Amino acid sequence: MKRFLSSAWFPLLMCLVLAGVTVAAYAVLKPTGADINNSQLVMALQIAGWAIGPVAGLLSFIVICILNLIRRIIRMRKVGWMHPVTILLGIGFWLVVSWVLLDEPRYTDFAAGILDFVARPLLWGSLTATLLTIILAIFVIPSSSVRSTERSEGLSSSKKKK
Repeated sequence: MKRFLSSAWFPLLMCLVLAGVTVAAYAVLKPTGADINNSQLVMALQIAGWAIGPVAGLLSFIVICILNLIRRIIRMRKVGWMHPVTILLGIGFWLVVSWVLLDEPRYTDFAAGILDFVARPLLWGSLTATLLTIILAIFVIPSSSVRSTERSEGLSSSKKKK
């Protein structure tokens, strides 16, 4: 599992989780836009609501790839705890954006539409991907490093016996 966390599949999986949960949250929440007077705005925001998940996932994956390239250039690729941090930097941006947007007042039709159609589903998706990344980083990376130290200690004690 540690090998999976340090591979390129882990950021791809987290970006797919971000996109999938955001689209699923939009489908579950079913925003109607009843308090918005402009029907053209509602139609555009419905398209934006369905599209925000895949767009956020794709942009996050691109940012994570750029950050991993920078890690490779400065020779920090082998540092195990940096990989989940890199993923959190790519996904955490959407969590902050959606959190800040949901704190905004609903003064105009556009603001109300953005909050209902975009921010709330994006918050669900980014929160799920962030929590999953943190849980996997906490439970998988330390346990793998403990096992490797136990193995090395076991090898050194078996060499001493001979």
